[in-house]
Amino acid sequence: KASDGSVMLSLAHARIRTDRNFVLTWEAQAPDAVNVAAFKGTRADGTHLVAMLKAGETATPSNQARELILVADTSGSMKGRSLSQLKKGLAAALSGLGPRDRFNVIHFNSQSEMLFEKAQPLTSQSLGIALNYVAGLEARGGTEALPALDAALTDADQKTDQRIRQIVFLTDGEIEGAAEFLGRIAERRGLSRLFTVGIGPNISTSVMRTAAEIGRGKFVHIESRS
Repeated sequence: KASDGSVMLSLAHARIRTDRNFVLTWEAQAPDAVNVAAFKGTRADGTHLVAMLKAGETATPSNQARELILVADTSGSMKGRSLSQLKKGLAAALSGLGPRDRFNVIHFNSQSEMLFEKAQPLTSQSLGIALNYVAGLEARGGTEALPALDAALTDADQKTDQRIRQIVFLTDGEIEGAAEFLGRIAERRGLSRLFTVGIGPNISTSVMRTAAEIGRGKFVHIESRS
């Protein structure tokens, strides 16, 4: 047991086969306040699973309050079915928020625009404003992603009211200045987790996957726009 209260567990034998399960039995001081979370990721070397158990918190991952920042590509290449699907996805994400959540929407093309000056609590009024905003998005211009990323990473190092801060970045194009883009995530990610969504066949899969890895999130590639 370490001085900071943490406990390090190790197997009794130096060498042991790892092709079987083992059972760890433990007792928390507050059994009703134990968080259990699992995160799965796939890399070139295989699938990795991280499991986390944490006692002493009253909130569980299923009801943990969030601050969700949606960053959407509305460049000219998104015109048509892609933009329609994007709007549906954004609307679904917004409609799935809980009463303790906060959110904001940023869209970018040749320029970027943020719906609210800062993340807003979920109310019927703020949700209505956001849904109308999403419905009115138009596809035009180029793909200048960095200013939108900077806006999303503002206050990324602040964690208020125990909210999990999640950034979801959606694009169908190449990221210009990929090195600077990835560097900015590494420098400013703070306590945020960045999830990237690539739409269609023209994205830079490696950049989007690396961005999610740096941002401690996950990359999803939607290859078909149908």
